[in-house]
Amino acid sequence: MLFPDFAYAAASAPGGGAQSMLPTIIMIASMLAIFYFLLLRPQQKQKQEREQMLSSIKRVADQVKLEFDRSAIGRVTAGQGEKDA
Repeated sequence: MLFPDFAYAAASAPGGGAQSMLPTIIMIASMLAIFYFLLLRPQQKQKQEREQMLSSIKRVADQVKLEFDRSAIGRVTAGQGEKDA
């Protein structure tokens, strides 16, 4: 097994200083990178796409008055006039 040998080698260095902390720093950095690419980056992309969708909403007509929360909009579908075009 790789892990017990590695743990024994890391523990046997008396006062190794920065050399013994290098594997720990590499492990923490790799976990942070994985966390970023699996959780944070996709959320940022979804937020950006949602903001882009909300900004692309246009007026329906001058005679129509609608009141709603922009945060309540889940998706934008094509209207009848846009489907035919």
